[in-house]
Order: sequence, then C-alpha cells, then structure tokens
Amino acid sequence: MKKHNGISKLLVLIGTAALSVIGITTTMHIIHAHSFPPALRGLAVAPKSIGQVQLVDKNGKPLDNSYFKGKWTMVFFGYTNCPDVCPSTLMQLRELYKSIQKHPGSGDYQFLFITVDPARDKLPRLKSYVEYFNKNFDAAAGNMTYVKSFEKVFGAFHHYLKKSKNDMHYSVAHSAEVYIVSPNERYVAKFLPPINISKLTIKLSQLNAFVQKHGSNA
Repeated sequence: MKKHNGISKLLVLIGTAALSVIGITTTMHIIHAHSFPPALRGLAVAPKSIGQVQLVDKNGKPLDNSYFKGKWTMVFFGYTNCPDVCPSTLMQLRELYKSIQKHPGSGDYQFLFITVDPARDKLPRLKSYVEYFNKNFDAAAGNMTYVKSFEKVFGAFHHYLKKSKNDMHYSVAHSAEVYIVSPNERYVAKFLPPINISKLTIKLSQLNAFVQKHGSNA
C-alpha cells in the first residue's frame, strides 16, 4: 500500500512540474506577444539567434555571420527552376526594395535568396537569376547540412519531388515565407507574400524603431 502511495505522489509531482513548465512557457509567449506594438503582431516573432552561418555567396565568397551584422536582412529560400512562388516573390521583393529606399526609417536592408537545390543551382546560374530581379539582391548556396540547419532557425522546410535519385527534372516543395533578421543577428519577423508594399514598408519602420529601442532583447 505504501508503495502505491509513493508512486501516486511521484506522478502528482511529475504532473505538477510539467504543468509549471507549460505555464511558464505560455506566460513568456503572452508577455512577449504583448511587448510588440499592435501593428507588429502577425509580423514580429519571438526573437531568436540565427546561430552559426556557413554558406557561399553568389560570387563564390564565404558568407558567414558577419554578413548579417549591422544590417537588416530578408531571407528567402527557393530555387531557380521554381515555376511560380520564387519569381513572383522576388518581383514583389524588388518593389519592396524600391519602397524601402524611399523610406530610410525602415532600416538598411539587404535581400538574401538561398537555394535549396544546389545540385542544379550552380553559382553562375544563381547569380544571374537573382540579379535579373535586382542587381543588389544577394544569393547563397552551401552544403545541405548547413542549409538545413539555417532553415531550422526559421522553421522553414524543403523536400524534393523526385521519381528517382538520378532524376534531374524535378520540383522542390519549400517554404514560401520571407524571414527578417535584425542587425544584431536575430530572427525577429516574417511575412507571407503576396504583400501590400506600402503597408509593409510602414510596418518595417515600426519594427526598426522597436528593435532600436529594445536593443539585444528584441
């Protein structure tokens, strides 16, 4: 009987501890959500470090964490053979780029397209592809272990729709969101195209002001 009572008490303690952890986590999310100005809810996310970055840029040079320091960065995962999502998103980002240039309060932005199909997206092709939309757009490739690691930061994904291992005529299912990294190397916001350029530009100004005010905590 004493053994059963001991087990019951242990289960109660485990259950209480689990509820406490859930409660703390939920509370932190609520506190964080309410720390954003109302206009940023739905755009801003709980700040998260981007971790260690090891990629290669469109010119064949290493692209690491130093790339993100001191500038806002919009990150978009895709591939050059994409029939719809990638070209339409890049066209919108081209217009967003122009809008941001006219509104300095939005922040100093750079745009980074990361291929999830390095087998076909060799650097010369990747470079010409992004620069077709905007000469100032950056692109990167890398070992898939590093690409997948970077995807995990944002909760992004991709998978190949191949009929066989040797099939080179395939499509790639991938995340369509655009992720925003702050000048202090933290993932702080995301949005899903299609977008309203003027409204998003205003939100980016508000995001910039919020992060500047709260520093490394945002």
